[in-house]
Amino acid sequence: MQSKDRRIIIYFDVNDLKKQYRTRAKDIWTLKNVLEHEEMINLNLDSCLKDLGETIMAYISMKDEVNILSCINDLESLQVPYINNGKISNCLYSDNLVFSERGFLVPKNIEIAIKVPEVIIVPGRFFDIFGNRVGRGEGYYDEFLMSHNNSVFIGISLDQTLTELLPCNSEDVKMDIIVTEKEILKIK
Repeated sequence: MQSKDRRIIIYFDVNDLKKQYRTRAKDIWTLKNVLEHEEMINLNLDSCLKDLGETIMAYISMKDEVNILSCINDLESLQVPYINNGKISNCLYSDNLVFSERGFLVPKNIEIAIKVPEVIIVPGRFFDIFGNRVGRGEGYYDEFLMSHNNSVFIGISLDQTLTELLPCNSEDVKMDIIVTEKEILKIK
């Protein structure tokens, strides 16, 4: 009698799992939590940035994200994201900001960045210890990061949203470093 290989195959939808993480994130990424940990995250990020390069691209925070601009030493050459034809592009930072159609702040007058960013700092809702990220669900950052493979990718996270393993797929781009209020996690 032949033995039959009996396996249980579990099918799941990565997007549904990511949606569950985004729902959980709403309870964690509160203004109170962000403000409570922002100073330590900025201290850790400042320490992390010292040897990584001079051309930095960083997000301008929304109310439920850590404001990291205070630890960027050279705002003159700072690059920030903006949406151009449905994709993230990078432009030079200006403190004359307006709200974009997507609801985040961008420079009022877009000045295209010439240099390729050496470091790209990315917000996220959740990160795992392997560098995977769950963002807001639009996929803008992943597409942008895929075209900047030689840059160092830094994810900004609350320690509470750093987890063992997140659902991911081939379109997801891993971070090289994750900064929380408790640690600087360098991904191997």
